[in-house]
Amino acid sequence: MSEKPFAVSSITLEGVWSMEQAAHLRTLLAERLARILELKPGSDRVEIDLAEVSDLDACGCQLLVVFLENLKRRGITPVPYGLKQQIVDKIDLLGFSGAFAAPDQA
Repeated sequence: MSEKPFAVSSITLEGVWSMEQAAHLRTLLAERLARILELKPGSDRVEIDLAEVSDLDACGCQLLVVFLENLKRRGITPVPYGLKQQIVDKIDLLGFSGAFAAPDQA
């Protein structure tokens, strides 16, 4: 029996994810989601490189979580990686660490 191979897409997110940037970030994430669905409609996984995210607040974290949840609702497994320790600490403090866990740790 042959298994269906995983189709993988990747995106990179960067900069400051804060309330002041919320409108811009929401537009950016909507564009990225549309691109993922358009270019890779059969994607099973999306690797999300967060190494260049330099800071975030609760609003920025919530935007990212909504993006991850949108992918999941569409049957796409988000695989966030590359977070700096200071960002991981903020995510933990804000109570969102579960949303950023690797798929096998969720």
